[in-house]
Amino acid sequence: MFSSIMNKMGIGATIGFPYAMGEPLASFQGKSLWSLHQATKKEDGTPVSVFSFDCKKNPDKVEIAKNAFRRARTLRHPNILTYVDGIEVEGQSIHIVTELVTPLADRLDETREYPQSLAWGVYQLTKAIGFINQDAKLVHGMVCMNSVFVNKAGDWKLGSLDLVSDHKTLMPLKTWHETIVDKRLKAPEYAKAEWPAILDAPAYAIDIWMLGCLIYEIYNGKFSRQEELKQMGKLPKALQVDYPKFFSGNPNNRLSPSSFLDSKYFQTTYVETCLFLENFAIKEAYEKDAFFRKLDKVLDEFSMATCKYKVLPHLITAVDFGNANPKILGPLLKIGGQLSPEEYAQKVTPSVVKWFGSNDRTLRINLLENLEHFASHLTPSLVNDQIFPGVVNGFSDVSPVLREATVKAMLLLVPKMSEKLISTQLLKYFAKLQTDVEPGIRTNTTICLGKIAQHLDDSTRKRVLVPAFSRALRDPFPHARIAGLMAFVATQEYYDAEDSAARVLPSVTPLLVDPERQVRTQANTSVAVFLKRVAKLCEDMEASQPTQGSMATAGGAPTGGAGGAGAAGDGMLGWAFSTITKKVYGPGEDIGNQINSPPTSSPASARRDGPPQGGSGRPTDQTRTGPPRQTDNKPPSKTDGWDDDEPEDTKPTKPAKSSNGWDDDDDSGDSWSDKPPSKPSAPSKGSSDGWDDGGDGDWGDFSSPAKPSKQPSRLGAPKEEAAPATRTTSGATGGLSRMEQAQQRKQELANKRAAAKAPSPPGSSSDTPPASGGSMKLAATKKPVTEGWDD
Repeated sequence: MFSSIMNKMGIGATIGFPYAMGEPLASFQGKSLWSLHQATKKEDGTPVSVFSFDCKKNPDKVEIAKNAFRRARTLRHPNILTYVDGIEVEGQSIHIVTELVTPLADRLDETREYPQSLAWGVYQLTKAIGFINQDAKLVHGMVCMNSVFVNKAGDWKLGSLDLVSDHKTLMPLKTWHETIVDKRLKAPEYAKAEWPAILDAPAYAIDIWMLGCLIYEIYNGKFSRQEELKQMGKLPKALQVDYPKFFSGNPNNRLSPSSFLDSKYFQTTYVETCLFLENFAIKEAYEKDAFFRKLDKVLDEFSMATCKYKVLPHLITAVDFGNANPKILGPLLKIGGQLSPEEYAQKVTPSVVKWFGSNDRTLRINLLENLEHFASHLTPSLVNDQIFPGVVNGFSDVSPVLREATVKAMLLLVPKMSEKLISTQLLKYFAKLQTDVEPGIRTNTTICLGKIAQHLDDSTRKRVLVPAFSRALRDPFPHARIAGLMAFVATQEYYDAEDSAARVLPSVTPLLVDPERQVRTQANTSVAVFLKRVAKLCEDMEASQPTQGSMATAGGAPTGGAGGAGAAGDGMLGWAFSTITKKVYGPGEDIGNQINSPPTSSPASARRDGPPQGGSGRPTDQTRTGPPRQTDNKPPSKTDGWDDDEPEDTKPTKPAKSSNGWDDDDDSGDSWSDKPPSKPSAPSKGSSDGWDDGGDGDWGDFSSPAKPSKQPSRLGAPKEEAAPATRTTSGATGGLSRMEQAQQRKQELANKRAAAKAPSPPGSSSDTPPASGGSMKLAATKKPVTEGWDD
């Protein structure tokens, strides 16, 4: 395509024109001596516009084409079409390369949707005419709709410099105005070719008349006769005062460009904002602060193209050089979010990376708070390699606001982070933040962890979630506890039946009696959710197991389930239950027979059937009437009795400590514990609950021998009388159980009380205090009584 166009335009392949041109713009055909092409620079793909003139088709107009080429290279002004490059092939063609633009006629309908942008466009044209007429002492002579172009930022640029002439000679204007310029747009002296009058008039007299015609067409559309110019039509009221001055019959009385720039017509928020951005570098600090405070409110008056390509570059430059209030990051990143990925990577990304590494806390806080506006443009590699290393400093910053903003920002960054980065760095910081001095940060850390759980792998979730949320349940801040409960519910799908029953529910249930009502309400909801989930998982487990036939042991007792020692193939539940029954009843005994046998002692049995007093609250197995047996030739257990429910080889081993702060132990200050939030302390051996005489509890270790009591009597009896007989183990009492031994000791105490109430023997001292008084005195002083009934 390029070679064919070049051949048509008279440029051979040997010219080496460094731009790839497209087809001529159809809407511009026939409106100028030049054809307009969209093109790109071969070296870097930069988009440009190319104005091409065919010398062979218009040999008589080569002079004015060369004049346009010369003026384009020498006239440099922000409001005149920007010259980029050009080439002239003698006798063949002339090409002028400019910034990428579109004819105003093609963008006018879009621009009218933002009425204040029309005033800005007219302002820019007035500045360009003022520069040509008053500064350069030239005359444009072709100010019209076809000579105005709009760039991608929405700025209006004055082009078509074919007839630009020196005001003293008016060449080539005198020669070519009849052929090129529309008569509707000419001032009376210009239409009549009264050159002496034009020379005597100000240089702007011709061009300001034509600008008035252009303003009319911008607001009211094309006119056919100059008489129509007297009708204001849709002109803004602020413009109607100055508008008639464009068309004064006396050229010397016409409105000058500099005077028109002071019109109330240009005193709008849109124009003032654009002017401030263009002169930002010379503004004072207080002016910048006032400007940025109101910028976000006025952006709605700008087209998106203007925001992206005019406002945004100025804002980025201001922040890069530290000349702006960090609060402008909001509108800046909001606008940047509308860019294409390629544009964003080119214009915004380098600055964003730089800002994340800034030491300005206010800047970083605003950056994190506006992350939602540009997070979609950040690639995973950019986040992992450049963004996160700068963000991570916020976790340990002394500013609580920055720490909290950093936590919240993770919701948008984690989906783009690698699993390794999450598990080795991010979660370690989260573990530390759960012990932060600020309760709001602890709460938000738990909430954030619950929301990013979906991005963790299974092993990390299993190791982290329960300990982390359990720690939140022990937080003194009520909202942190509520966050932990809600996080458990939100992540329930990641817990299997064992985790739900053995790890989650024990952590949640203590909060059923929390002092705060909201916590109790959420705890009830959480417990209900997990109970329902456990029930469902158990149903799924039963459904997934193969159907078992009716199986019986050699003795006829049922096995598995509620039965006793099941076969090895009955599954883990049957195997674990078999281990318990072997410890309690000993090998070779049938649990079915024990369950079906009548109780041996009704008072003791009645107490054993209910929940333990002062114990853990778990139901116990049926009591055996014989002494407990030691299995596997192991020494007696010294635990609390409940550890015997699970043999050592079936207890889950504690995973090795990881370096990421997520160990199940809570030894360090920044790790999350997997232990229940509150473990009831074991009853004191010296306390009395009505079930024993100060000895071991009735619900102690079945396999541990009883120890003699070393505590003084509670009734005030002398030490030699109050001390009970040496306690024997269950094997030495003829098969009595621990409960029956306790009952026997109670009976002995009752007998002693009865003896104490008997009449005093003859010969006793009259001042001996009564037994009850001695008992009370002993309770207060805890000293043995040596006088009284022992005389």
